[in-house]
Amino acid sequence: MHPLSFTGHASTYLNKDAFVQRSQSTALKLLRPYCPDDLASVQAFLGECLHTSQFSTWHLGDILYWMSHHYLGINLGEYFWLYEQKGRLLALAHLPPIMPGEVALIVDPKFRDALELILLNECQQHYQGIQGENALLSISVAESDEQRKVALTRLGFRFKGCNGTACQRALACPFPNATLPEGFSLRSAAGEHETALLANVHNAAF
Repeated sequence: MHPLSFTGHASTYLNKDAFVQRSQSTALKLLRPYCPDDLASVQAFLGECLHTSQFSTWHLGDILYWMSHHYLGINLGEYFWLYEQKGRLLALAHLPPIMPGEVALIVDPKFRDALELILLNECQQHYQGIQGENALLSISVAESDEQRKVALTRLGFRFKGCNGTACQRALACPFPNATLPEGFSLRSAAGEHETALLANVHNAAF
């Protein structure tokens, strides 16, 4: 699995048992598919999770980048799933179509004790019905997230380290002076008419 960047050092768990192809439906029972009307609530939910706890391996920007670029022109409800109780969003799952993939499950920190194991198992069962017998399910997790580690271990996952480096800097310290190369300038986009230029730069960078 390729290295991933996290808030903190990262590790990966791989399921120890080969998945068996099943003919039964792989429909998720607890999670519902994402729809465009959910965007505002998903943004608010991810922002609150990141603010409340640093357990999540995935940042709000990561999720929104996947939605807008990885699945451009594709129904997001096939790969992003929500768990709600009484209209309140409590979890978001990203289940990519190809394994191994960047499976992500973000649960409201206040409800992890009740939901962590249940929803991880739901994600695992989803793939059991659609993967070949030699497939492995991988889930990345922050080194400091002991709760997620315990839940994955109970589900039969084994630890496999992966490369990851976290860089931090105190914002209270002065920033060093920096100058642009000769002939370059820095400004905000002038308007929508520069969208194509910004897209070209973005695509070239990735």
